Parts: sequence; C-alpha cells; structure tokens
Amino acid sequence: MTMNKNLPSFALCVLFAFLLTLPVSAQAPPDYDPGVVVVQFEPEVAYKTGLRTGLQEFDQKASRYGVHAIERMFPFLDYAEPTPETAENIAKLRRTYSVRYSVPAQPERVAEELELAAGVTYAEPALLNRDAGYSRRDAPNDIRYSLQEKALELARVPAAWEIVKGEDGTPSVVIAVVDSGADWEHEDLLGNVWVNEDEVPGNGLDDDENGFIDDVHGVFFGNGDDLNNDPGDAPSTTLEHGTAVAGIAGAVTDNFLGISGVAWNAKIMHVNANAEGSGRRINYGYQGIVYAAMNGADIINASWGAYGPLSGTPAHISEAIELATDMGALIVAAAGNDGKDMSTHLPSSHPLVLAAGWSGGFLTPGITRQYRSNYGPTVLFAPGGDLWSTFPEGQYDKISGTSIAAPFISAVAALMKTREPDLDPRALRNHLLVSSRYMGDYVDHNEETRIIMAEDLARGFIDAEASVTPGPRVSGWRWTDSGGDDEISSGEEVTITATVVNYSEDSDESVAVLVPERDYSFLSIIEGERVVRPLGRNDSVEVSLRFKVAEDAPVNRSPRFHIRLTHEGFHHKYEGISVFVNLDVDAQNRAYQAILDSGIEISRIRTFGPWITGMYLLGDLARPLTEIGMFPHLRKVAFYSPSRLPTPVPIEIELLENLVFLEIRYGSGFDIFPPGLKKMTVLQHLELWDNNFGSLPRSFLETDLRYLRSPDICLPDDSEFREWSKKVKIIFRGNWLHPFCSAQFGERVRDQSFKAGGVISPVTLPGAPGKLNYWRTGPGSYQTASPPIVYTLHPALPEGLTFNAATRTISGTPAFASAPVTYTYTATDANLAIDTLTFSIEVLARIPTSTQRTALPESFAFHGNYPNPFAEATHLSFDLPWAARVGVEVLDVTGRRVHVQSPADLSSGWNQSIALRLALPAGVYLYRLTADTPEGLQVRSGRFVKVR
Repeated sequence: MTMNKNLPSFALCVLFAFLLTLPVSAQAPPDYDPGVVVVQFEPEVAYKTGLRTGLQEFDQKASRYGVHAIERMFPFLDYAEPTPETAENIAKLRRTYSVRYSVPAQPERVAEELELAAGVTYAEPALLNRDAGYSRRDAPNDIRYSLQEKALELARVPAAWEIVKGEDGTPSVVIAVVDSGADWEHEDLLGNVWVNEDEVPGNGLDDDENGFIDDVHGVFFGNGDDLNNDPGDAPSTTLEHGTAVAGIAGAVTDNFLGISGVAWNAKIMHVNANAEGSGRRINYGYQGIVYAAMNGADIINASWGAYGPLSGTPAHISEAIELATDMGALIVAAAGNDGKDMSTHLPSSHPLVLAAGWSGGFLTPGITRQYRSNYGPTVLFAPGGDLWSTFPEGQYDKISGTSIAAPFISAVAALMKTREPDLDPRALRNHLLVSSRYMGDYVDHNEETRIIMAEDLARGFIDAEASVTPGPRVSGWRWTDSGGDDEISSGEEVTITATVVNYSEDSDESVAVLVPERDYSFLSIIEGERVVRPLGRNDSVEVSLRFKVAEDAPVNRSPRFHIRLTHEGFHHKYEGISVFVNLDVDAQNRAYQAILDSGIEISRIRTFGPWITGMYLLGDLARPLTEIGMFPHLRKVAFYSPSRLPTPVPIEIELLENLVFLEIRYGSGFDIFPPGLKKMTVLQHLELWDNNFGSLPRSFLETDLRYLRSPDICLPDDSEFREWSKKVKIIFRGNWLHPFCSAQFGERVRDQSFKAGGVISPVTLPGAPGKLNYWRTGPGSYQTASPPIVYTLHPALPEGLTFNAATRTISGTPAFASAPVTYTYTATDANLAIDTLTFSIEVLARIPTSTQRTALPESFAFHGNYPNPFAEATHLSFDLPWAARVGVEVLDVTGRRVHVQSPADLSSGWNQSIALRLALPAGVYLYRLTADTPEGLQVRSGRFVKVR
C-alpha cells in the first residue's frame, strides 16, 4: 500500500486521533491445565516409555516436580505416511509428550525449568480448552457466596455444578431434613421447599391418604395436634438447628440472596421430629425417616443420633432404616461430635447409612478430621467448621459440627442422584465412598496428639466432582511377593492387585496406572499400566500391576504408590498404597541403641507390634541422627533441643514415608530446614518452635502439608505462596492469619562482648525493610505505603546498656560483668509479619590495675564460668566486696534441681572462685550463685554446657 502524498496534513492528524480512540480489548490471561506441561525432545533422544528419559538433568527436575506420567500426545502418528510437506511436523510431533506432575507449582514455572534441560526442544504449559459455545460463570450470585467459597472449592463443589445442578432434575431430587423443624419460610429457603402436590392445604383433610392432615411441606410429629403439620410452627430457638441444616443443603442458589445451597436448588422436605417442649431433642427421628421415604424423599438427612447398646442395633431402628432404604432413600447421618469411634452411634453406624464426619477446624476448612468429630471405617468427611447458613427469622450465621457436614454430603448425593435418577441407595452410598479423596493417617490435635490410622477413616474426604462423575473406581488393593513368604525382599517381584468396581452407569474401558509417589532408586516398574474391561453397574474386576525390588535394596524402606484410574478423560487417584521392603527388626533395635548411646533421651515411645511408630528425641545432637531412617513405621517424631548449639535435623528423615507428624522445638540451633521434608508426601502436621528458620523455604511449595504451626516463621509474600497457603491450616502466634513476610532480616547479628566499666562503641542492629507496598490500618482498610516496622530486644540488657528502637542501636557503659545471655531481636510490621534474630551479649570483667588491687572490689561482680563448655569440671569466678557465705545450685532446662554445692565461707577479694565437678549427662544446665552478705542475699545466675 502506498500513501497519497497529497493527503492534507490535518487529515493525517484526524486519522491518527481516530486510531487512538479505537477501543482496545484486554487480553484475558491464559487458562492453563494445572499439573500438565508439553515437552518436545530433540531428535537424538531415544526415550520411549517410563518415568526416566535417560536425560540426567531432565530426570532430576522431573523428580523434583513429582512427574508421574510422560505420555505421547500423538502416538497415532506412527501410522501416518510422511510426505515432503508433512514429514518435518510429523517427526516433531512424534517426539512431543504430555508430562504430568503432582507438585502444586504453576505450569509456566515448571515448563521454564524443564526447557533448560539438555535434550529438550521446548517445554510449555498446556492450554485448558473449553467449548466456545458454552459460557461458564465463575460462581453463583448469592451475596454471601464468598464466605462459603473456600469450603466449597475444597470439596470441589463448583466443579460438580459444572456437570450437574439439583434444579436439572425432572422431577427435582428431594432431600428430607429430619430435624427439630425449620423456618421453611426463610427468604433463602422458601423457593426450594418441597410441596406435597396431592395435599390440599388448609382443608383439614388427609387428601393423599398418607396418614397426615395438611402435610403440605412436611410434617410435625410431636406437637400433639393432628391438624397442624406445619414443620416450622415452633419457637425460633427450637428451629435453629434444622434451619441451619436445611440451608447448607438446600438454600436457594443463584437468587442474589444469602448463601448457596450445595445441592443447587434441589427440593427440601422438612420433617419436624421434635416433641413440643423437649428442647431440641429428636424424639421421632426414625418415624421421620420412614415418613420421608414413604413420601418420595431421595436423600434423608439425619443430623442427630445416640449411642446404642454394645449388643447391637435395636431391631426397630434396623427395620426402619432397611425399610427406608428399600423404598429408595439414602440416609446420611451425622457421626457425632465426641471425638471417638462411632461404632455404636446410631443411626450413623448402621451399614446402610452413609455416616458424615467433620473435617477442618472452626476457622479454616481442611481435609483432616476435626478432633471433635467421631470417626470410623464407614465415615465420609466433609467441611463442617464455621460454615455460613440460614437461621430463623431471616438471619444468617455460622455453625459447626458433624450436623453440618451431613447436609453437605446429602447435597452432593442429591447432585449424583440428579445425574443418575435410577441409582439405588446402596450403589449411591458406595459410589460416594469410593469417589472420596484419601485422608491418610490423622493427627488428633488434642493434648496427646495421637495418630488415628487411615483404616479408621474410610477412604476420606468428599469429592463432589468425582461423586457426580460416573465411572469405575479402585476400591481396595493387596500385594503378593514372588517369594511367597509374605515378605518383600531384595530381588523379588511384587504384584499389586487392585479391585476396580463400578457403582454407576455401565462403563467403557478404563486404564489403571501404578504411580510411585517419588523416584525410588531401589524399585523398577515392570508392568505399570493395565486396561480395565468395561464394567456394568455393581460389577467389579481385579487388575494386577507389578514392580521389582533391586538386588541391593536397603533395609527398612517403605515406598508409597497411588493408582490413577482414567475413564473417559476423568482421572481418579487411589492413594495410600504402602509396602515395606527388607524389614529388619534387629536393624531397628540397633538404631535405637545407637541413638541412646549418642546421649539423646528417647521418651513417649509408641509402638505397633515390634515396630516403633512414635518417639520424642530430647537432647543436643552432637551429630546427625542417621539412624532415624531405620524406623519405617514411624508416624510421629518430635525433636527437642534445649540448647542453642548447632543442631542439624538428619536428612534421613526423608526416608520416613509414613511420617504424619513432625515437631522441631526448643532449639535456636535449628537454622536449616531439613531438605527431605519436600519428599514426605503424607506429612500432615508440622510444628516449628523457637528456631532460626525465619522465612519458609520454597521447597515447601512441593509438599502436601495440611497443618503448620509456628510462632517463628513467616511466608514469602508472592503469588505461589499465597495459593499454597489456601490449602494449609496455618496457626501463627495463636491466631489463624497467614503470616506473609514483609519484615525480613537480610543479615544476622554477631555475638557481642563488652568490658565492664567502659563506654562501648554503639552497635547498630540490621533493619528488616518491608517488602509489601501496603499495610492494614483497620478492618478492610489499607494504606499504600511500606508498612512501618517496630523493633524490640528481649530480655533486658545488662545494667548500663540501652537499646534505641528508633535507631536500632545498643549503647552505654556496662556496669558489671555477666555471663553470655541470649537476646531475641524482633521486627514486627503493621501487617503483623514478624522476623527474629538471636545473638548473645557477654560483659567481661574489668582487669584492675595494681593500684586498684590494693582496695577491695566495689561490688559483687560475677564473671561467669570457665571453661564453658566443659567435660568434667568448671570454675565460677566473681569479686566479693565483703566476706560472705557462697553456695551454688544447678538446675536442668526444666527447672529441676540436679546438684547442690555445700555453702563455703569466703573472704572478700578479687577473682574468688568455686570449683564444680558434676557427674551429670551432657547437656545445657542453669546455675544459680547465692551469696549471704551484710547487704542481704545476693543472687547471680547463668548457664553452661556440659559435654561428653
């Protein structure tokens, strides 16, 4: 195109101005498939199949990101005949693979890392493609949806809504809430209330001949009035529980009001099983269950229960439950809130009932059992802590308990029933159980912090998306070894036999893949993928997958696996497969003795048969405890180091494949995070106390941690850590805030020593410049500036020294000699982010001149102990201005007195001393020097370290 040179200049100006005013459409950010990147290898790479490509750098990075599948994207191109025009691209696409990884990292970051490896042509994120003809809305428009979003996302409810909604049913699925009544006329319940179409309201007749007059929206059993069956005709205090239960399952969704019901507009039948004047007791619960089933309820919610006799379920209860089930209703019941096995709790423990457990805490939803929730092998867990729901008289509030987890599960069951209306209650119950997410062993956060084994928690946590997706599931597994002795040893082949079941509609073929949780050098997969034949409803089949143990495999190892079952593009992961390789009890016992010989005290031992499952290690680790890797059954470990000596956490801790709980406490010497933590795939609970870790390292992005408690760390403030923090319950200094770092020290402080009586050169401590450009000034309000930082120093400085927080400077003239004291220097910003440094200050005694030595000391000055540390003996040195009786007592770090030195009468003078010879174990001790003087009792204290 050529420009007309005769175009007037003003025309060019107008044209340019017009172009500047054209609207510019903002480019939406790419929507990438999480956990997948596309990789193309160079032509000379000979990789065919498996998890190792032979490219050392690529394989190392793949292991770090938890790569569990490398699959060709276009295998059918092997059958294409290249032409001169197509040969180049066919060759390229034949070398192109989908690489699937499990670490929660952004696809862009993973691709960037993998592309740097030798032998890789390119690596890039995979776009998540959607049907262009379908407009997906991110969330319902209910005004309180944001208050529910975290719990709903955790259970994958929004993903389930993309597949099916309760309002899609024709007729609608009905959830019966058998409870203490409900305010069914609430603004956010009325639109979903069930209507008995065969009953004429208000005519005083039993039109449908079901035994109840005017039961239009349900029934009221215990009001003593056969003519009044309004389930909401009761005091609001009585209706609170049932109204809240109804709201979780069936609040009207997408109506610009209140909250979103999980069932997205399924119908709610209200059954008031309360006896008038009995508070909130459920007097007519089983009658209510039968009524609901008889009148067409598909799901019956029972957020109540009682403990039955040990002799078994009472006959009438069994009969009522069996009748309701045979009528086509699935009963979902709360497991109870007593923190124990629910084996006698009814109706939840009945084998036809789906029991609901409460997961997460009061303030933060999670996929771990809340300690107050009952548990058992048939319990399915769901969010139940501080969930928003409807309350009588148009109110909304938060409520917690298994009573709230039950309607959550009832609603998911209703969604699946909408998807498959002919699914019978037994199949529906089983499908929800086998579609759940694995919870693993559970850490009970009571004062004993006990471990509840995975077999007591069924499969785990409700997965709404999987629950509404038909298809086969893995329901169980077993293993056999080629040696036939039920022990897995070096050189043997091991067969994992998985049972695949289908409780939903008839399925086509699926594919089962055995996936190691990490790269085990002593294992190789022999047969890791099997095609599963088509399965009809309630059909099952067994598939076998195999691996081999290396000839030189180490002892006491516990590799973990999962099975990925793929059906019509949907992947379901069956986790929790763990075996033991080369078990050696004697090796465990030798390791136990070696730890004791190192001077470490082992307390609160927990065992399972001959195996140690829990231990507390107390002491100063003079060397890494490499023996810790010899305990494959360990579920819980705690390190307690009372000193501030450098104390490395052994890297062998990464070998503890079954470790669920780890605590590192009381040791400022712990200043390096154990690198193996990122490999501990089942670790749920981590506590870090009084350490120098500072900011959480990036390796934690690769863990599946669920609970983190520490008063001493903060999280780097970036998008990846913010996303990671949504999945982890974080307790920081007793609150639930996520402590993102903005106050972070970039350097440490050296230990300081000064001479008594002399002016010191001012010591300026480092600053911790804020990294955020905003700070919270009040509820919901922020200021766009770097947050102000307050600096503190504890404990009090030696007499004569001062700390100026504004200048961060220590200055002054120390008056007396003192032993080294450890100080904590803290930076706290307006966002409550905290970082700390520790260092010691020692004041040395002033060496008097010969002239000064002619006089007595002016004060009782204590110079500490020498040597320190010591093996057998040490001396306490001090100046006495008067004759005095001086005594010494020694205490351990718990405050227990372990040595008392008989008092000695000493004359006044410079550099007096008392010798201590101590027959005590190695460790850190406190000592207290007392002098009975004419001016009263004088006390000086310090600490020393005794070594072997």
